[in-house]
Amino acid sequence: MSHPQIVDQSQGLDDLDQYPGTLARLGRPGSDLEKRVAKVGKRLGDYFETLVGVWISAVGPATVLAKNLQVHGQGGTVGEFDLVFRRDTQVHHWELAVKFYLGHPGPAGEPFWYGPNAVDRLDLKWAKMLQKQMRLASTPEGKKVLARLGISEEVVPAALIRGVLYESLNPKFRVAHHPDANPEGLRGWWVHQHEVELLRGFEPQTRWMILPRLFWLSAAQHFDASREWKPDQPASIRPLHLAAMVQIDGEWREQSRGFVVPDSWPGA
Repeated sequence: MSHPQIVDQSQGLDDLDQYPGTLARLGRPGSDLEKRVAKVGKRLGDYFETLVGVWISAVGPATVLAKNLQVHGQGGTVGEFDLVFRRDTQVHHWELAVKFYLGHPGPAGEPFWYGPNAVDRLDLKWAKMLQKQMRLASTPEGKKVLARLGISEEVVPAALIRGVLYESLNPKFRVAHHPDANPEGLRGWWVHQHEVELLRGFEPQTRWMILPRLFWLSAAQHFDASREWKPDQPASIRPLHLAAMVQIDGEWREQSRGFVVPDSWPGA
């Protein structure tokens, strides 16, 4: 997304420049990153939050104060602080999300962007982050929780959102992007199961590989034949996330990625 309250990627790039040895240190065998990742289950959101938390702890004079801290009120749970940390004398509250949305017209032709699980929708998620989640520190309940952590100063809220937006290879399903969508963000493609012939438009030597959920965050670096998918395979009852792989100079490279979704998607 592109918005004044979004954590811009330039912040991470600046950190890389300022602390050039951090990646090498985190990549060593037995590092904190390796130990933390080993404890992550199969949820991509947990994996993403772990990566962000380790990075924030590793760079600069940053101290993580709270993670996944629930806030309760008389009516129940008010919300949850995804990440609260102090850096350069400033306290930050970041809401974290890694999302993958596919553009498809809504019931009345709305320009909706649905998750692989179509219950999830970009406009609803984004509105909740702006109007509720990132305002948590300014609520009476949120202030009480922060006070118990010794935080009395102003807290700066922001959203760290990463992911990909996927456009249909069939023109009749293409819709306008959300007005806050980053025009320079990552893009992919999607097709319904009965439209897999549209994949013939890719390079003839392309081979398709199913991406396990924890592999969704970065480009595939090798081709795993055990995960190969072929267009003539029986239809899946769930969306399949695929990497289009091409061998160049003896090495496999991901050329693009996309989803093959059941013909009923995004309906019931």
